[in-house]
Amino acid sequence: MTNSKKLLIGFEHIKEFEKDMGSPEKTSGKKLVHDKIIDLVGRLIAEGKLKSEDVLPGERQIAKSLKISRSSVREALKILGFLGVLEIKHGVRTQLQSDMSKLLINPIRFMNLLNNIDLIDLYEDRKIIEVELVKLATKNATDTDIQKMKSVLDEAKNYINEPQKFLYKELEFHDTILKISGNKTLMAMMSSINNLLIDVREKVVYLFDDLNVALNYHLKIFEAIKDRDVEKAGEMMLFHLEDAITRIKKSGYLKKQLVK
Repeated sequence: MTNSKKLLIGFEHIKEFEKDMGSPEKTSGKKLVHDKIIDLVGRLIAEGKLKSEDVLPGERQIAKSLKISRSSVREALKILGFLGVLEIKHGVRTQLQSDMSKLLINPIRFMNLLNNIDLIDLYEDRKIIEVELVKLATKNATDTDIQKMKSVLDEAKNYINEPQKFLYKELEFHDTILKISGNKTLMAMMSSINNLLIDVREKVVYLFDDLNVALNYHLKIFEAIKDRDVEKAGEMMLFHLEDAITRIKKSGYLKKQLVK
């Protein structure tokens, strides 16, 4: 982190809070104080006034400047921490999340707790998102990117009889495609989905009698990217994910609880 990043946001952004909060404690029948704080933090992020790793003032400083209770500030920060917007290190500092892809992880976990998300739904989501991401990656890939993907697959071949090690090379291959795509929104969505699926994928990899089948899907995806064949790359990714769904349905993991 650079020295400028280490500095408190301080009163520059507190003034932004003050300007819009009005008389925040007089919110009977309207938004709660902590909801207004959350909205304002969201607006500051959207406007670029709060950026990744920026440090927020302490709750006492915020409460004093906004003339509201520390409990309201504490509640707002707690919610923002739960949602993955803030990294809260008690007694040290509170800063905006350094890895913005984590912003969607906790809300999806929370949604799963409420609705018990179907595992197949998440794989269907992967089909929608990853097929488009691999098309973008095919358009954007540099020679260096293609060499990186080749190296990952070459390493995966060495682990064809070691499912766990093979899986992590497979994950690295998919992650490389996400990064090459350049679409940060879809990358964030896929990171959150992958975070939920990791335990399941560690089991799914054992559903292959021969990991060469899985490897061949990835090789076909790679060849399409290397040939700059956008539609072929999307088609191969779709076939790969549909095969995974078929194997899961046969395995008995159909309604697996993802988050304990």
